[in-house]
Amino acid sequence: MSMEASSPQTSYPEDELLGALGRLWRAKWLILLLAVLAGGLTLLVTYLLPPVWKAKATLMLPIRSPSPLVMTPGMVDASTVGSALGGPSPLRMLAARCRELARGRCR
Repeated sequence: MSMEASSPQTSYPEDELLGALGRLWRAKWLILLLAVLAGGLTLLVTYLLPPVWKAKATLMLPIRSPSPLVMTPGMVDASTVGSALGGPSPLRMLAARCRELARGRCR
């Protein structure tokens, strides 16, 4: 009977990692298929469920009378409503007011 020295089997973490990566690579199509199915099912359920909440916002702007000397952009007054209905725009009114001021016609 011969007594041969057997070398102990050692396991390295790199071997385990490579084995796990190899198994994942072989199952890549199954993993991709499951991911696509899960995404599609999630999208389908999201569109089929009724909405839980609905948001609504109302913007309330202060209505001020314009200063006789200055009109600021974004001011809501009769002139801006008039311009929406086909009247002179606030920019044209401001330009006319500046011309009047330059000619000294304003009091």
